[in-house]
Amino acid sequence: MKKKMCNLDYEYAARLYCRIFGKSDSGNDFNTRRILDAVNTLAEEGRLVIESRFKHLETYEEIAEKIGCKSTRVRFVETKTVEKLRKSSCIKDMSISGIVQERDSYKQRTIELEAVIRELKQQLCNLSNGALAYEYALTGDILERDIKDIGLSIRAYNCLSRDGIKTVRDINALNFRELREIRNLGHKSCEEVIDKMSELGLSDWVSKLNYYREDF
Repeated sequence: MKKKMCNLDYEYAARLYCRIFGKSDSGNDFNTRRILDAVNTLAEEGRLVIESRFKHLETYEEIAEKIGCKSTRVRFVETKTVEKLRKSSCIKDMSISGIVQERDSYKQRTIELEAVIRELKQQLCNLSNGALAYEYALTGDILERDIKDIGLSIRAYNCLSRDGIKTVRDINALNFRELREIRNLGHKSCEEVIDKMSELGLSDWVSKLNYYREDF
């Protein structure tokens, strides 16, 4: 029974395919499922006329009598519906070869899109590397700055200087314990140094210091 229904659908789709594309012989160059799906999207009147004509092989007069209209109306509906199927963008070509061409076209566009994505990723990587190199260079310059040039108070500067700390790099090498153990560098001055390092953009050092603060 199922095989018989499949054969009926195939013959129905073949006849409709020939009518839509003006061919005398469908051969095997069409997709049954795609044609039937296209018919199912039609309005009720158009679908009824198409199914009656090409599936049940009814005449215009028989269809007209069934739906209660003139045969000229049936002809008109058939013509307009077939034209709609032919022009529909979603079923522009319901042939097998057309589907294959469409698939190949999508495949080619996918390849081209993947190439564009790879190129964009490479450009992004280059930009990231450039920004990183700039950041390293900038950080390197900051680390070599003398602590007298970073705006510390006299008390904080003197405490650090007496402890042999001359540059920002020297401060950057300290952990929280070492910073707190600098002679005469009280809590307020210690916080000042940390805030100043943050202002200089050395957020990694500040974050590391803040993480270990809880232990003291």
